[in-house]
Amino acid sequence: MIAKFEKRKKGVFVAINLLGIVAIVLILVVIIYLTISSIKISHKKDRLDEQIASMKREIDDFEKKNIELKEGIEKVGDPEYVEKIAREELNLQKEGEKVTGFILPPDYQEQDEQVNYWHPKNWWSWVVSRWDWLKSKF
Repeated sequence: MIAKFEKRKKGVFVAINLLGIVAIVLILVVIIYLTISSIKISHKKDRLDEQIASMKREIDDFEKKNIELKEGIEKVGDPEYVEKIAREELNLQKEGEKVTGFILPPDYQEQDEQVNYWHPKNWWSWVVSRWDWLKSKF
C-alpha cells in the first residue's frame, strides 16, 4: 500500500513538473511574441514619424509658395513690378532698348564647384591626361 502511494505521489509530481514546464514554455512564447510585436510597432511608428516630418516640410514649402503668390497678386497693379516681370520672364524690352542674350553650346555642362580631388578616379583621369599629353609631344 505504501508502494502504491509512493508511485502515485511520483506520478502526480511528474505531472505537476510537466505542467510547470509547459506553463514556462507558454509564458516564454507569449513574451517573445509580445517583444516581436513591440519591435514591429516601433518600426512602423518610426516610418510614420518620417512621413509626418516629410509632409510638414511640404506644408512649409506650400505656405512659402502661397505667400509669394499672394505678394505677386498684391503687386499686379504696380507698374514697376509689371515691367520687371515683362523683362525677366517674357524677355520684353523698352522701345529703343537693345537686349543681349547669351546662348550656351548644346554640349556645355556646368561643372560642379566641389570636385573631390582626393577620389582615385579623379587622380587616375589626371594621370591619363598627362600621359596622353606626353604621347602627343613625342
